[in-house]
Amino acid sequence: MNENNKLENSFKIYSDDEDRLVILYKIALGSNQEVVKQTEMIKTKILEYFNSNKGKKIKIIMDLSGVGNKIKYLPKKAKSIYHELSKNEQLSAAAVIGPKNMTSIVFKLVMATIYYTWKINYFYNKKTAIEWLDNIA
Repeated sequence: MNENNKLENSFKIYSDDEDRLVILYKIALGSNQEVVKQTEMIKTKILEYFNSNKGKKIKIIMDLSGVGNKIKYLPKKAKSIYHELSKNEQLSAAAVIGPKNMTSIVFKLVMATIYYTWKINYFYNKKTAIEWLDNIA
């Protein structure tokens, strides 16, 4: 599998039945360069979704449960990309789903990047995450 295919297969982005944007991380990548390229690809797809839903507030589910506790860091460039995305006025709220042992590693990095712009929370399961998002205006 070449690098672009590996990166394209490392995540999936789709709109669920309630028009929430779901970012499903499927493979934990090994190098900083791969993580940054993946983040750039995710950014492109998110912006395409926003452009096709102009003026609409978007709720996001970031599902990290498929990568378990394999993510140990978020490169500075990737944090910068997520921070840039967080400034988009269409973003309403984000629910991050992942294992308990990931909260101290990755979630704090994501929180530090986007906390002041979005309503964001961390959950251990999708059901609780969706219930929280459904209560956000």
